[in-house]
Amino acid sequence: MPKSLQQLLFLAQLEEYDQTRLETWLIIHPDAEIEETKKHLVWTPKARIIFYLGNFFFFFLLYPKNALFLGLNIISLPENLIKKIVVLLAAIKLSLFPKLLIIAITGSFGKTSVKEILYQVLSSKYQVL
Repeated sequence: MPKSLQQLLFLAQLEEYDQTRLETWLIIHPDAEIEETKKHLVWTPKARIIFYLGNFFFFFLLYPKNALFLGLNIISLPENLIKKIVVLLAAIKLSLFPKLLIIAITGSFGKTSVKEILYQVLSSKYQVL
């Protein structure tokens, strides 16, 4: 079991702050040593807030895992609200352009290059954004 809040935060970040995935990993690997070898904890504003909340709750709960999960739960409330507002505003804006053609590019390699090439090709005839 990871011994520190920072190790748990690193794992949470690797699991994209998904509590279910983090809990599953901890169950499958109960005695694993956590080392930041290939990737490192990135101290984003979200990671800092979760870390500070976790440290605060650690004084009351005395277990890093419980403190981290409580911090994750608290930060998820405003985060989910903000995501819903952004999606709603995007849907409203998209509705203003009924003939808009959307091209989605997926994959794990080359998306930016394909996007730039498509922009160059399509912008010669169409308005592109």
